[in-house]
Amino acid sequence: VLAPIAEPSGHKTAELYAALPTSGFSDGSATAKQAQAIRVGKLDYGAIQSAFEPLVTERWPPARAALELLRASEALAATVTGAGPSVFGLYRSLPGAVAAKEELAGKGIEARLHRFISEAHA
Repeated sequence: VLAPIAEPSGHKTAELYAALPTSGFSDGSATAKQAQAIRVGKLDYGAIQSAFEPLVTERWPPARAALELLRASEALAATVTGAGPSVFGLYRSLPGAVAAKEELAGKGIEARLHRFISEAHA
């Protein structure tokens, strides 16, 4: 489930990088862990994270509300996309994703459904 949160300024990425504390920079171990999981055909849901999330959820209340809802709806993982402010949640099943999308819509937050495509379908 993707909740595309609008940001009209065009400067948010530079502003968020400038505001990112040094603790937001990592040694790359989370990325290496995820890459290893992907190599064997899996995702490490616990390693799906974004250093920008605290900044995004403070600046864009709709992003915070969407993340809270996605997590409460039992998403396997939920965080911001790139530097935000859009957010996403990953679900094991289509019915779970549809329910989360509908709940977001009920709160006035736009949401879209997307799915992973395996190499066999690419």
